[in-house]
Amino acid sequence: MGIEAVAMATAALIAQGFLSEAGRATWDGMGRMMEVVRSKFSRNQEAQAALVAVERGPGDSDAQRLLAAQIMAESSEDLSFRTRLETLVNEAQENPSMAPIVARIVNDYRGANIGKLVNIDTVNGDLNF
Repeated sequence: MGIEAVAMATAALIAQGFLSEAGRATWDGMGRMMEVVRSKFSRNQEAQAALVAVERGPGDSDAQRLLAAQIMAESSEDLSFRTRLETLVNEAQENPSMAPIVARIVNDYRGANIGKLVNIDTVNGDLNF
């Protein structure tokens, strides 16, 4: 599974855990996932802010994407962190209540060839890539 899918699945699972106590109770890995992410983010204020944003607004897809971006950044620098998250996401795939969340994310990324992402506000004239 690619790091993008792992990061997005991790962010979605964390959001699900914040959305309801049921999310936390139905998969015991949720606590371990939160512990791994909080520990890794403890020295990074921007990453902590992304996690807090998801905690405050777990249904906010922009907050989830921001959290996933922070997870990807940390994962690219720390193979151990990435491996732990991959293991936890794989465990979530085995859980009947969490599997649909992971499947949705993985299916979004399966076969996708994502290059550079560009946010453009206003364009006057031609735009070529």
